[in-house]
Amino acid sequence: MKILIYLEPHPIRDRFESFGFIGQRFIKMLRDEYHGRANSGCEPHEVRILLSRYYSQLRDNNKDMAPLFLSLNQSENDSIQALKKDWSSDPAAISEWVNLMRGEGEVSDLYKRILARVHGEVYPFDVVLNWSTNGAIRSFCEERGLDAVSMELGCTRQPIYDSLYIDAAGVNGRALSRHIDLTRVQPLDLDILRAMLPTRAAGNKAWDGMHNPISSVSAENIYQEIGANVLIPLQLKDDSNCILYSKYGSMLEVLQEVLPRLTKAGYRCFIKPHPAANDRAINKVDHAACLAYVENLENGVFWLDDVRQKEDYLALLNKMSYVVTVNSSAGFEAMICGKVVIPLGDAPYCIGQSFPTLDELVCHQVDHATYRDNAARIVTIMLRNYLVPQALGFDFPYFIRYLQRAIRANNLLITSGPTAMTDYLLSEEYLNFDIQERLLAPRELHARFVAARPKPVSVPVALRQTVLIPKPHPATLPASHNTSDAFTRKLRKLRRDPAKYFVDSKNPVLKLMGRMLGGRA
Repeated sequence: MKILIYLEPHPIRDRFESFGFIGQRFIKMLRDEYHGRANSGCEPHEVRILLSRYYSQLRDNNKDMAPLFLSLNQSENDSIQALKKDWSSDPAAISEWVNLMRGEGEVSDLYKRILARVHGEVYPFDVVLNWSTNGAIRSFCEERGLDAVSMELGCTRQPIYDSLYIDAAGVNGRALSRHIDLTRVQPLDLDILRAMLPTRAAGNKAWDGMHNPISSVSAENIYQEIGANVLIPLQLKDDSNCILYSKYGSMLEVLQEVLPRLTKAGYRCFIKPHPAANDRAINKVDHAACLAYVENLENGVFWLDDVRQKEDYLALLNKMSYVVTVNSSAGFEAMICGKVVIPLGDAPYCIGQSFPTLDELVCHQVDHATYRDNAARIVTIMLRNYLVPQALGFDFPYFIRYLQRAIRANNLLITSGPTAMTDYLLSEEYLNFDIQERLLAPRELHARFVAARPKPVSVPVALRQTVLIPKPHPATLPASHNTSDAFTRKLRKLRRDPAKYFVDSKNPVLKLMGRMLGGRA
């Protein structure tokens, strides 16, 4: 399989190198493969990365990976340079980007010509992989019978684990996950799912933070009527998901539609600004307009710009009963926390008719039992069969496995329909051992790990290999070595009867492991 990683050259958000950080992660992944696992003798997969001249720093900082880089020619670079417009003041800049994401117009034709030249003259790739949304790539691949696969950040972030997804149907509102047949999913209880999730907090105790008091000037208002609290997390005006997969042109339009109706129905609304709102002028202006609108409303609406810490975010979710969002990842995280989510747009987790509508919320007609069942099914399959921990998504053997699996799943959806695609996703869980280790007994976990581990994958460049020299096991050390008698006795007992060793331990976790291994107290 010949893979072309397409590092977006279009001047998105006033920058020609918007996805340089993603390019660096791909390069690190490939370097790890070349230096650590090259020449494994397995099926080879070639990879190349297409770069414009504006990624010169990325190229210069990774000269050891030069064989992987493909370049645009001068004419192509000049044509792309001519597309740069001011993101904040020129409406044509975003309009052009929208056309590119939809695969329409002259801008898409330019990038399709670039791909045609590379494919015909330089590197006959089978798959094009891009980050986020690019309709020109998808259109080019469909015309030539090639595979287009997209990657994007998943809908869980810290302090919950960082995820991504790899999807051959598209990302955001086009994601394969939106076609899942939920009737095929056996749901796990949301409390169990939440307990399984790894978190980025000291001692993995971030979920305990859900019960922390809120530190905010609006804390009294939050606690005043718990049960009627609605969180509205703002998104960015230039977020591709909002632009393509919602009817709203700005966050101000969202607030103008929902706040009067919710407050009139007796709900208390808490507006949480986006943490990156001040990074670009277009979003800063939109958020300022939202704040001005909120300040002119009567009681029942509160602007939460002082809840920033990751642990405080979970505590905030726990104090809310409802979350109204366009299609933010906060909606999925709220589902994990057992909250009722009302999405106003399309997101990867918006599957079927699973969510209450804004009208039902306003009329106090939410069917909580049905929603809980649907939410448990969505969270179960998204966490266990769709979302990928970032650490695995950028590890080459897993990356190849997920890429191939995304292509197969999309082909099944096209040829056999949603049920067949869903069964395929369910038949082969993503290897998220951070989650699975809390469900499986040690023996079962080890057996599944050995059986399902991706085979090493060879790549076309052979560089040096690292030889690891294992440390000697304590049992192999000479008698003169400084080892205590107590340690020696424990080691012998562990070898003789592992289950009894754990059961006899004073540590309650080890006792539990012993029982799982078949021992008796």
